[in-house]
Amino acid sequence: EHRRVNKRLELLEENVQQLADLTASVRELTVSVGNLAEKQGDMVTRVDALEKAPAKNWGTLKTGILGAVAAAIGSGLVAAVVAFIR
Repeated sequence: EHRRVNKRLELLEENVQQLADLTASVRELTVSVGNLAEKQGDMVTRVDALEKAPAKNWGTLKTGILGAVAAAIGSGLVAAVVAFIR
């Protein structure tokens, strides 16, 4: 009987550790997504400014596009993590 209980406790401890690890990962991901959202807001402002002005600064436009792509990838990662958690 003790072996069975010990095995169940061991499995529970492993599950708790996995949940703690997952929680830490989600916390880190949340911070990253927050940073991406902030950067995306900045990029939208920059893209709006570029749309109003002649396209003289192609380098800035490329930076904005790359930032938007990075934000989209980050959003996809968050969706994947949320789907994984469920």
